[in-house]
Amino acid sequence: MGSIVAIGLMARPTGDGVNAVAVETDGEAVLQLLGSAQLDYSQPLQELLRSANAAAATGDRFAPDPVIIEADHVLMQIFVEAVRQLISNANIDRKTAVIAGFMGHVLVGVTPTQPAWLLGDTALLAAGIDVPVAAGFLCVAGEVVAAEQIALAAAKKLMRRTVDVPGLETVPSESDAISIFQPQTPWAAH
Repeated sequence: MGSIVAIGLMARPTGDGVNAVAVETDGEAVLQLLGSAQLDYSQPLQELLRSANAAAATGDRFAPDPVIIEADHVLMQIFVEAVRQLISNANIDRKTAVIAGFMGHVLVGVTPTQPAWLLGDTALLAAGIDVPVAAGFLCVAGEVVAAEQIALAAAKKLMRRTVDVPGLETVPSESDAISIFQPQTPWAAH
C-alpha cells in the first residue's frame, strides 16, 4: 500500500476545544500535513462539560448520568463540524480520507483508583464524517500529543502495523485494543 490520507482528531488537553488535521502518511511517518482546523468550545458547552465532569467523578460508567450523555452527543457534533472545516481548509475530497484517528475529551483524569473517562461516541462520529474511525488512544502521562500523531497511529492500525507512536499508548496498552468503527448509519438517524 502506498501513501494514504488520514485524519487526526483530538480534544485539546486544555479542555477548551478540538483540533483536526489531515495528513498524508505511508504508515511509518507523516509525509505531509495537508490541512488543519481548530474549533473552540462555546461557553455553554464548557459549562455542560464541567457538569459532565462533576457527574463522572461520582457516577457509574455503566449507567452514565444524562448530562454525560448530552455532553457526549454535543461534543460529537463539534468533532463532525471540525472535520467539515478541515476538509474545506485542506481542499480535499471527504472520500480521499481512508481513516480517522480519534481521542476524545477527558472527563475524569487518571488516578490509581480511577482510569480516564473519555467522552466520544466513536460509532456516531464515524457515521457523522462517513470515514472509518480508529479509537482507543490515550496520552502517555506527562506527554503532549498532537493530532498528527493520532492520524499516524490510526494509519498504522489500518495498515496492520505496530502502533508505536511516541507519546501515545493504547487502551489497555496493546495495539489490539484499538477498534476501527465503520460508518453505519447517517448522522441524521441519531
